[in-house]
Amino acid sequence: MRGSCIGFLRRLWPPAASPNGRSDRQGDSPAPPSHADLETVSLQDIVIKHTEPLRVAESRGVAAGLSPEHIGAVFLQLSPRLLGHIQQAGAHPGTLVQYYDEPAGDGSVEVHIAYEIGSQSVPSAEAIQIVELAVIEVASVLHRGGMENIVATYQGLLGWIESHGLLVAGYGRELYHEMGEDGPHVTEIQVPIRRSPGNPSHPN
Repeated sequence: MRGSCIGFLRRLWPPAASPNGRSDRQGDSPAPPSHADLETVSLQDIVIKHTEPLRVAESRGVAAGLSPEHIGAVFLQLSPRLLGHIQQAGAHPGTLVQYYDEPAGDGSVEVHIAYEIGSQSVPSAEAIQIVELAVIEVASVLHRGGMENIVATYQGLLGWIESHGLLVAGYGRELYHEMGEDGPHVTEIQVPIRRSPGNPSHPN
């Protein structure tokens, strides 16, 4: 599971191509964190925490692949109807949340688009579910800026997790705390973790 999760997260936000045009990593096997990865996200940037209970209205769609254009197409398809449904119920959409299932054999992946609704009354509907996201322990970091630069933040967080002897325990969530007309400005990346048998304590 650990290798699979890390492999998926790194395929989701792959490393930049090297000057020869090839990716720095191949296949699903996680490579050791590079010095650049570890320098991108410093210790003080990362918080180990349990997530808050999160009640959301969500829709799901299948993207043809993990590239931004495929994921973005699903978001543009699902988000307007989901927002309209929340507003028709007299509720106010909160934080936008996005998370992913493990890719299928053909490379397609199910994408979850969700808005926090808290205790507001919003009914489920066709293709819209009301979901209580599980409280989990995560390594969390804030990415400030556009999505075009989020690769380094993901890679740095994964490198920090590995370098501190922690295990990736599932697929991550992205919480978009500040949105602008040009897209997210502040994104919280949450990667579920668990402690290895030889490293039960909190990292220093």
